[in-house]
Amino acid sequence: MFDDHTTQVALTELTARCCSFCAQPQTATRRLIAGAAAYICADCVDFSGDLFEQKRIESANRGTRRAGNSMQRMVQVFHEVMEQTVGRTPEIRDADLRCTLIEEEVSETLTAIRNGDMVGAIDGMCDALYVIFGTAVAFGVDLQPYFEEVQRTNLLKAAGPVRADGKRQKPPGWTAPDIAGLLARERQGKL
Repeated sequence: MFDDHTTQVALTELTARCCSFCAQPQTATRRLIAGAAAYICADCVDFSGDLFEQKRIESANRGTRRAGNSMQRMVQVFHEVMEQTVGRTPEIRDADLRCTLIEEEVSETLTAIRNGDMVGAIDGMCDALYVIFGTAVAFGVDLQPYFEEVQRTNLLKAAGPVRADGKRQKPPGWTAPDIAGLLARERQGKL
């Protein structure tokens, strides 16, 4: 059986555990989740989820457009939750930060590829896409229609010559994607 000291230690440990955010004791909550140096109760988890949802709704109500691309939408939610720049109109914003982030992630990706590190290459590609989509979010640009235009014109290269390294080149008469036209339409609210 247990002696009085063991019982006292167990009771002290049980009652000493409380939510680090609201101080609710473990005995008064549905669940207490332990972290490395903190506890959070189920009520505070629910409350923080509600705050994030409220932030998302407030952002949407301010006229922030949602991107057509699901990956860009996920990155936009990240920007909103983390209170990062979310552009509402096409404009270059946070240029130094965006350039630094893109350079870092592309460099890490290239290093992984050159080293034959498939895990690092996948992680790098995801990180590079994340900062590229984040740049589009900050710049207030939905990349979906632009990407579709680039896809359309890239497929027109099928009749073009092939370089020695395998890259398909532009055939005679090939026309570049109309990015400027799409941007003008987006700025007019017609895209």
